Amino acid sequence: MMAKAPRHLLALDAALAGALLLLGELAQLTGESALPRWAGVALTAVYTAPLAARRLLPIPVSVATVAGVVALGLLDRLGYQPTIPLAMALAAFTLGAHVRQPYSWILASGSLVVFWSSMLASDVAAPDLVFAFLMYAPPYGFGVALRARGQRSAEQAERAAADERARIARELHDIVAHSLSVVTLQTQAVRRRLEPTHASEAQTLHDVERTARDAMAEMRRLLGAVRTGPAPLVPQPGLALLDTLLEETRRTGVAIESIVEGVVMPLNPGLDLTGYRIVQEALTNVRRHARATHAGVSLRYGHGFLEIDVRDNGTQPARHARPGHGLIGMRERVLLYGGEFTAGPEGAGGFRVRAVLPVEAAA
Repeated sequence: MMAKAPRHLLALDAALAGALLLLGELAQLTGESALPRWAGVALTAVYTAPLAARRLLPIPVSVATVAGVVALGLLDRLGYQPTIPLAMALAAFTLGAHVRQPYSWILASGSLVVFWSSMLASDVAAPDLVFAFLMYAPPYGFGVALRARGQRSAEQAERAAADERARIARELHDIVAHSLSVVTLQTQAVRRRLEPTHASEAQTLHDVERTARDAMAEMRRLLGAVRTGPAPLVPQPGLALLDTLLEETRRTGVAIESIVEGVVMPLNPGLDLTGYRIVQEALTNVRRHARATHAGVSLRYGHGFLEIDVRDNGTQPARHARPGHGLIGMRERVLLYGGEFTAGPEGAGGFRVRAVLPVEAAA
């Protein structure tokens, strides 16, 4: 199965492989060799060119690199390729960084044994064997460590996302439970005011009331399945409290400008809470992590959408936010409503958080 990789990294690999190919071919064409030129050129291409696809096909590429180096070493004992150590080190790093265990360790050990065996067959000195080990083992170990670090980061991000989903579930439970309670009470009130002659209508309202109560009971069970801790019994905030939130940030020494564009439209409670949380988390990052002195908060109400834009002039990106309460939390909330979310450094400095929430879909 072919792995996936960003295009800019694939382009970097292609450039690196191209440079090694060019240097190797120049050394082959200008240096001393026991092979015909065409054979030396072909073997040089075998151990350098495949490195362009090392992220996509790490195992075949590593095997091809080692095979080309071994074949060239056995057949051309007069020549020396200065690109061989670089190609072998890159192949070793590729195995460590892009192949899971135990396959990574098996392939790396086998490659080193084959390489050593070819060197012994060529009657190399003992220091060359040590050099070969140092050329191969440290890059492999670095690749393994880098892969392990990436896996830990991915696991932490997943746990943070799960915690945030549980937090969102608790908040939405309060909102929906309140709405269902209102439905139940109003239905009950209307049913009791009906005349005895409206028995069928009363039964229909009784069914609506019972359905609402059942829905609340199911929500409580659902919340119990995702609960990770006690939920505080406090009213859920909304964008109506935005000025209070901005004032709290101003008291920390950050100058804030706020802009509201378009016709302010009523939002359902869940979407209103989501908008508030996005601004709250973005400003928390500004205060704690961005080292900013100025920030701008913009709300733009358009036809069927609400755009939230928070920018600052900080010198340190907000990626150091606590897992589960920073960018991960904002992204989870936006995706819940099928919106768009972007966050990252600005070209001229500072950091920007932007979210677009579809109001009509939420309503």
